[in-house]
Amino acid sequence: MRPIIEKDIERFEKYCMPDPNSGCWLWSAWSDRNGYGRIRVGNVSVGRRIVFTHRFSYTIHKGDIPEGLVIDHLCKNTNCCNPDHLEAVTTRENVLRGENFSAKKAKQKACKRGHLFTPENTHISSQGTRQCRTCRRHWDRARRPKLLRHTKAEPTHCSKGHEFTFENSWADPKGYRKCRICNAAKAKNFRMKKAAERNAKLGGF
Repeated sequence: MRPIIEKDIERFEKYCMPDPNSGCWLWSAWSDRNGYGRIRVGNVSVGRRIVFTHRFSYTIHKGDIPEGLVIDHLCKNTNCCNPDHLEAVTTRENVLRGENFSAKKAKQKACKRGHLFTPENTHISSQGTRQCRTCRRHWDRARRPKLLRHTKAEPTHCSKGHEFTFENSWADPKGYRKCRICNAAKAKNFRMKKAAERNAKLGGF
């Protein structure tokens, strides 16, 4: 971490205004559109940079921020710089502590139909989201008849009306049932056609 200059600490303390009601240290200088305070620190020798005031406060009061962790506002006030209201946590923990969609989903104890998310009743999808097993079973049962209506039943007769008995049927490489009577008739017609073509050629000499 780059060295901290005493002048930066003095300027930081100058613009921190304690709130007697909440105990927050409210940053009265520059803040971004999300309410996070920003401060310019450093000098020419160590390099100037702009940092978040809550991260700067954590560093000067509690030490370096552990690698891979972020600073969470326990008071939920992004403008606060009170080190007692700041905690270093993982990004996942920080997100789940918030009020966003993912946090609200994670805090749910039951699905929208009231089934509890117990270990036995919880399915984790490939996207990592929780799903209610009871609702999935109900959905599958309601969907199964619709699928059957759109599924073609296995035919019992060929297109010519011949019944697919054990002796009169066979399966092609794709698994479709074929009629042996129709297949024999096609083969006979093919042989007769070829014989007629040969006779026609011989008759031309």
